[in-house]
Amino acid sequence: MFPMHTNKFTPRLIPFLLCVLLWHLPGCGSSKPAPTDEERAANEAAGAADTAAPVTNPRDIPLDPQRSPKLAVYSNPIGCLVFVDFVPVRNDNDGLALTPCEFTVPRGPHSISVEKPGGKRATQQLDVQSFAELEFDVSSSPLDVDDPSILNAPLFEAAVGRSIPLATLNTPGKELDPFLTADGRTIYFVSDRGGVRGVYTATRASPYHDFDEPKIITASSGADLPVSPSVSNDGLILVYGVAEKSRLWQLTRNNIEAPFDNKEITRSDDKGERAWRSAQLSGDGLKLFWTEEGDDATITRAAVRSTTGKLFGKTLAFELPGQHPHMSSDGLRQYSFDGSTLHRSRRGSVRQPFGAPEVVAELEPAGYEESPRHRQFWVTDDEQWLVFCNNPRAAGDLFVTRLSDGPAWGRSVVGKSVVNKMVVANAEPEEKPKPEPMPTDTVDPRSQPLAYTTHWAKLIKLLEANKGDEAAALVKQALTQKEFRNDRELLGWDQQLAEALTEIDREVLQSVQQLKAGAAIRVGGTRFDFQRADGETLHVKLKDKELTRKLTDLSPGERISLADAGPEKADAAKALRFATYLFFQGKLLLPVAEGWFKRAGDEAGQFHERLAARVLHQGKAELARGNLGAGITFLDAVASVSGPNTTAAKLAAKQRETLYDTVDWKTVGPRKWKRGEQGEFTADFERSNGSFMVSEEKYGDFELTCEWRVTEPSAMGGIYLRYSGQGKPLENGVKVHLANDPDLRKMDRFATGALFAVASPNVNASLPAGQWNTLRIQARGTNVQAWINGTEVLQTALAKEVPASGSVMLDGTVGGIGYRKVLLYELIKRE
Repeated sequence: MFPMHTNKFTPRLIPFLLCVLLWHLPGCGSSKPAPTDEERAANEAAGAADTAAPVTNPRDIPLDPQRSPKLAVYSNPIGCLVFVDFVPVRNDNDGLALTPCEFTVPRGPHSISVEKPGGKRATQQLDVQSFAELEFDVSSSPLDVDDPSILNAPLFEAAVGRSIPLATLNTPGKELDPFLTADGRTIYFVSDRGGVRGVYTATRASPYHDFDEPKIITASSGADLPVSPSVSNDGLILVYGVAEKSRLWQLTRNNIEAPFDNKEITRSDDKGERAWRSAQLSGDGLKLFWTEEGDDATITRAAVRSTTGKLFGKTLAFELPGQHPHMSSDGLRQYSFDGSTLHRSRRGSVRQPFGAPEVVAELEPAGYEESPRHRQFWVTDDEQWLVFCNNPRAAGDLFVTRLSDGPAWGRSVVGKSVVNKMVVANAEPEEKPKPEPMPTDTVDPRSQPLAYTTHWAKLIKLLEANKGDEAAALVKQALTQKEFRNDRELLGWDQQLAEALTEIDREVLQSVQQLKAGAAIRVGGTRFDFQRADGETLHVKLKDKELTRKLTDLSPGERISLADAGPEKADAAKALRFATYLFFQGKLLLPVAEGWFKRAGDEAGQFHERLAARVLHQGKAELARGNLGAGITFLDAVASVSGPNTTAAKLAAKQRETLYDTVDWKTVGPRKWKRGEQGEFTADFERSNGSFMVSEEKYGDFELTCEWRVTEPSAMGGIYLRYSGQGKPLENGVKVHLANDPDLRKMDRFATGALFAVASPNVNASLPAGQWNTLRIQARGTNVQAWINGTEVLQTALAKEVPASGSVMLDGTVGGIGYRKVLLYELIKRE
């Protein structure tokens, strides 16, 4: 059940969805042993026999309508350029398409943006699974630093073949061995700038913009100049070499916002007989390739591991075209460049050797000199850009050259004009009048459920009641209403659910009409002999007794049995309809629905993914209107609907991670708080009187969640609430106390979980020092509740003199305590 919302489906879905998730986990239902690391290395890195054809350029593959849905994009005003993942949509004449337009994109997450020449720009993130319509209003949306203009970006109109210096990266020192991530927005390179040797990285707003100021990856700095950095697709693993010492280093991190900190040697040769000139980590982080240079020979090596958390297996020889490993992110294309001709070699799978080189482009980049000691170029995954270092023996600088006007590997998005449907009128004045202040006695609109939340609850009831026509009418009505303008993709899914329900009625009737007299059917668990059907009345025979049954009186399970009794066997589409229908008919039928979902194959996964996507969508909508508590409730429910490994669950987890910085804190007192990679505030173990992290805003009814730990025997801290700002907090405020007392058995007013010096906790639920605990505090009116590690430890009332609102503070006076993943939000009063 979602708190604050009318929504019944989650508790009932969880057991079934978990069963489906477990069935699809790798290894479930199979007794075949997993290959060892050595076997995997032999099969994948050594090039075991594989008959797969070399990978084909996606532009040469006909579009599959099932896998490539259409998007319609409308804007106010019309005439905006459209970008899909930073690539401009083109028209049939190879010009730039303008809104309103319609185009086809592959299924999956995409960044869709529109931009009006002159500077207006807007972006939406969308997981495209079926036809969708997007509306953008850029009439009053000023350009901001987080979404800068692409039309005005320095490289947007760069000429093919022209060498352009990456000025923000270059210094009098050397900049060598560039590596670009698959989206073209992050670069890694090695440098000795300012006398500091190491791997540097920089980001940019799009593949057409200049990079920001580069920063060194601290863990890579040292006396030796690294070579050939490369990064996994998820950005969590960095590998680079130290050529003369024959070593490959691996750096890892927990998330892309954190610094690389865990450093280890992943390959080395203590004899040092060969220089290890270059290396590359595969996009999935499971394969490693490097070159070794001897007196008269160069050898390419490879190693494989089964998971990123394990060591690489046996070292094997591996043939690779070109002097250095330089592969696309999927490992199916290898590039080589001699200074004038860029070649590509292809293969059909990672277990195949690469085929013969083929020409990608002929060009003469300024000052380029081929170097056996440096992988001094990189080609973007779409083969549109070549980034290179000129003259690495001297003061090498980084340049970029455009290889083609648009993606050369991959399909260009082509749009066609459509009739404008934008709800916003173009004649609307540029400056809208500001709304009147909301009267204090007006109901906060955030206390009301979202339009789609109410709609979905109604739809569920109609589906459960087997009222397909009413469900279809409900969806049709919603499609005409403005309040659902951002929910149209979801409404399209809802329409399919209603249609599936009405189709079941037709299939039951059709199946009955096709039955022959004497056919065996099951109704209510009993086997009958079918006699005939008069409209929706069944005539059956049990032994010598004739009976009649109305189709409308049959149970859901009986209806599906009849629909499946016809001469035509259920295909995947029909199996999915049966499963969908049974899914909403009560938990007793979930095991039956599960069986039909299995028969439906891949489409079953889409059904569950869409259920989770609906929950995620509502969470994002709540966050967008400032209802943080309701938004978090929805985000936390996504994984319970579909399991943690679905796209929606991963997006929900990622969205939640962004919320920890929504609270503005100011430091009070002499304490120098440390900030860690996960955003934690740490107070070192030393007393520092009057040291707090104070919320900039004041809170009355609120909820706070965080993780906390103590690191010293006498460490302590806590969370102050509703502090007025007057006097000493300990004397004039109330605090939920936190300390290092996991072995304490007799609870008092000074134990962990107490309202300090006021009320004792019910139980001791804290963990030993050094371990992270969870904490949840909820304050409503004069009532305060607290939970530690999921156990309620405190429920008490505040004294009348405690203010109705005030600051929330993290206590760091005594020290030896850390807080992280802090979420603090107002509780919207329920109406």
